[in-house]
Amino acid sequence: MKQKKNLPFSMGMLLFATCLFLATSCNDNNNMPQWIVIDIHVQGKDWLNTRNYQEAYHYFVKDLPELTDEIFRRGGTSVYFMYNKNHKMPLPFPKTFVSGGNYYTEHLRHTIQLGEGGKPSRITFMLEASDAALYSTYPPDATFKVILEVW
Repeated sequence: MKQKKNLPFSMGMLLFATCLFLATSCNDNNNMPQWIVIDIHVQGKDWLNTRNYQEAYHYFVKDLPELTDEIFRRGGTSVYFMYNKNHKMPLPFPKTFVSGGNYYTEHLRHTIQLGEGGKPSRITFMLEASDAALYSTYPPDATFKVILEVW
């Protein structure tokens, strides 16, 4: 009878070495992003407004010193409107609702500006309504979640 070579042992060692390599290489934090999560709550009275002959909207500006040049250029940002404790919507976020028998549309959006010259980065939230007179006193409170991805 012909004797078999010990192939299963060689294949087992190869499989073990491959698994060991994959397990240790996946634990390197340089390949996985890290997140910086920032919660921003805007009270109705804190919204500022712009009204001129072309446009009308409310806005809120917040310094964002966590946004560095490295994150801005190589990382990523995600911004969400916290609809309630269990629901979040990515910005921009349009919402249509009924008030006094009429339909209105709100549109939430944002811009991010990288700080320069010693000034911190900042985020500006804009709230536009299809009827600028809708918020004769103050717009509603709003909560946002900003997620910065660091690679």
